[in-house]
Amino acid sequence: MKMMLGGKVRVMITGSAPISPEVLDVLKICFGADILEGYGLTESSAGSCLMFQGDPNSGICGGPL
Repeated sequence: MKMMLGGKVRVMITGSAPISPEVLDVLKICFGADILEGYGLTESSAGSCLMFQGDPNSGICGGPL
C-alpha cells in the first residue's frame, strides 16, 4: 500500500469521526506511516487536539494544540 501512494508518505492525519483502535492499527501497518488522530470544532478554530508523531497509542485524540 505504501508504494501505491508513491512510497513517500510519512504522516497521515484524520479527524471528523473517531476510528476504532483496531482499524487504526491495521491502517498504520498497511501504509507504513504514522496516522495521527485529531479533534476540533469549527467554533474553536478547527483543530483542538492532535496525537504526537510517533505515539504508539491508538484510540486517543492526543493533547491540546
